[in-house]
Amino acid sequence: MKWLEKMIRGYAPQPTPPQSRNPFSRMHNLLALLKTGEAFTAPKLAALIKVSPKTIHRDIEYLRQQGVKIVFCHFKWSFRLETPNAIPPQFSV
Repeated sequence: MKWLEKMIRGYAPQPTPPQSRNPFSRMHNLLALLKTGEAFTAPKLAALIKVSPKTIHRDIEYLRQQGVKIVFCHFKWSFRLETPNAIPPQFSV
């Protein structure tokens, strides 16, 4: 019945999230964070880049397909670059 009460009171729907960010700038930011050498969880990366954790997982998978060596630490549940100061290969977005 709560849904009915919300309808009666004129419940406004949640605003729609902002449109997807530019994939190039998003992946550039992701690589810049990973190049620091720190290990980041997907939710932490998502909060820093202002996207969803699912988007982070998709971007990491894409970067791996392009040859970027991103490893996952099962102990910390986090991602990091295998060699932080290595220059990643060029990729197309």
